[in-house]
Amino acid sequence: QIKATVIEAGRGIIGSLLQSGQPELVNNTQADPRRVSIAGTEPRNDERLMVVPLLQGTEVQGAMAVWRQGGQPFDARELEFLVGLSLQASVALRNARLFDETRVSLERQTATAEVLQVISGSMADARPVFEKILDSCERLFGTGDLGIFLIDDAQQLDASACRGNFSVWAPKHYPRPLAGTISNMAIEQGSTFYWDDTLQAPQVPEYMKAIAREFGNFTGAVAPLLWQGRGIGTLNVMRNPPRPMSDKELALLKTFADQAVIAIQNARLFNETKEALEQQTASAEVLRVISRSMADTAPVFNAIGTACQHLFSSDQVVISLVDDAGMVAHVPLLKAAHVSDAFAERAWHALDRSFPRPLSQSYQAYPIRKRRVVHYPDMAQGPGVPETMRTLTNETGNFSMLIAPMHWEERGIGTIHLVRQPPRPFSEKEHALLQTFADQAVIAIQNARLFRQTQEARAAAESANQAKSAFLATMSH
Repeated sequence: QIKATVIEAGRGIIGSLLQSGQPELVNNTQADPRRVSIAGTEPRNDERLMVVPLLQGTEVQGAMAVWRQGGQPFDARELEFLVGLSLQASVALRNARLFDETRVSLERQTATAEVLQVISGSMADARPVFEKILDSCERLFGTGDLGIFLIDDAQQLDASACRGNFSVWAPKHYPRPLAGTISNMAIEQGSTFYWDDTLQAPQVPEYMKAIAREFGNFTGAVAPLLWQGRGIGTLNVMRNPPRPMSDKELALLKTFADQAVIAIQNARLFNETKEALEQQTASAEVLRVISRSMADTAPVFNAIGTACQHLFSSDQVVISLVDDAGMVAHVPLLKAAHVSDAFAERAWHALDRSFPRPLSQSYQAYPIRKRRVVHYPDMAQGPGVPETMRTLTNETGNFSMLIAPMHWEERGIGTIHLVRQPPRPFSEKEHALLQTFADQAVIAIQNARLFRQTQEARAAAESANQAKSAFLATMSH
């Protein structure tokens, strides 16, 4: 019963000492007005009590109490001796706390150092870092319910790495719009969003309460992942059943969130640099082919098709040209450049059978008229898709398309289009890159045209010279 009793400062004899911090002896507890009976224990007559504080400096950390029934009353010497023992107990308590704090601090420093080590060894991919962070959180926060959630370009929140109940719940409910989520609340607040009791906290959204009702109530903390003032995700921790998190734990959670941001940005910069290098290499290769193939566009078109298939992960690459009569036809490319699987084979045959056709009746007319790249993220369901192209999905299945126009001296001379199946939208960077390839195709076309014109002019000049020589020879006779 004594061990189960919670002593409040200011209540009862021991509680008054916790408040005052002064040692005290009471040789008749029954007569003391501060006396509080412990439920489940029998009253004892002639009970004597000594109480001394356990001090850390001037701060009361606890108390030491001694009882006896009957016998000689406690005296000042005994109280002084008990004070001496309390000092030794306080030293032991302080040593234990310092040891625990040092151990915990070392564990936290080790954990953060291990995460940094993984970051340094995984520049291209943030996922190993995420897993290491969750390992550390699981060990240091004593919970297996953890998750890292990232925001995509469409402002959707998606589960990137999850443990425990999150790994069960997240696949059913993510991705979801960022607005209205606990992650968005933490990002807008700019600091860790923390609550003790999910079912009782009024600020917690209903979908989080649904998790608590399904898996059991929990304490939660959501640390925002911030980059240059912009939220890119959150690190979420749940403790089930509810157990409060200390300020030091919340500070450590923020440290792990900052490390996750470093990993994300390292991977982004690495991949952007790698992607830029691949694009520059591919563009340089096309230019090299152009310089070696002045008379023939076919090698250039095949080089562009191969580069597009690789850089855009495209299932189909098609180059279309407009002739002098305004008819559009597709350029035969090497199979590897425009066909990658059964879908592309079906799409190629379904598309090619209606060509050549007048430009005004083709899907190429719109990007040529608009003089810009045209993007159809969802051919079957998206807005603005030409009906002839939309019906094509009945045969091929749904896909995304990106079309770049080719112009020469204000005249549209063709297009390049890319297809992805199933639909996967193209980024703005991919729009610009495809236009670059379209511009290179124009260079190849005009080089070949000029080469032909030069050859024809040279042949005409040689023919004229031969005729002139024959005329002069005739005149001389």
